[in-house]
Amino acid sequence: MTNDIKLKLIKGEFDTDYQTVARLYHSDKILIGVDRVVARQYFAKFPFSKWGIFPFLSYKLAFLFLLSTWISSFFVFGWWAIGFILVYTFIYMIYLGQSSLGGANLSLITLCCVCVFVVVICNKFSLMTNFLIISCIMSFGFIRCSYVIAARCFIQMVLENKSAYDALKRYLVIKPAS
Repeated sequence: MTNDIKLKLIKGEFDTDYQTVARLYHSDKILIGVDRVVARQYFAKFPFSKWGIFPFLSYKLAFLFLLSTWISSFFVFGWWAIGFILVYTFIYMIYLGQSSLGGANLSLITLCCVCVFVVVICNKFSLMTNFLIISCIMSFGFIRCSYVIAARCFIQMVLENKSAYDALKRYLVIKPAS
């Protein structure tokens, strides 16, 4: 990339028409980002668009696994499940807030999923305990995925559709590639 384009990007004088941005993005000269919360809110309003089904399903699966964690905890812990549900939900809400941040990626939760599946396979827990453990980690995984997938789908949607780009370009962050 020429220094001229970098300088224009830094000063905010860069021509942000659709053709220029798409060409520079596909030639790896610029990076495009979007706030994950904005992307997820957009797909919450339009879930059944071409790109919206993936973030929508991920969010719904996270909620389904959250509910299954609550229900299965009663089979595993009995009435102690009330305390478990309170603590688990508190941790879940903190994780939900952290998932919307830009630096949050899928590497740690993927490692946790692999470790949990190895533990479940190698140990002799009851069926309900295994289900509780799996549903706990899967609810965390899918809630993180809902934000990551929403951001990626938002960017792809905007790059494929000029009308979407024109309507939503104010939410995009365009930076020069290093």
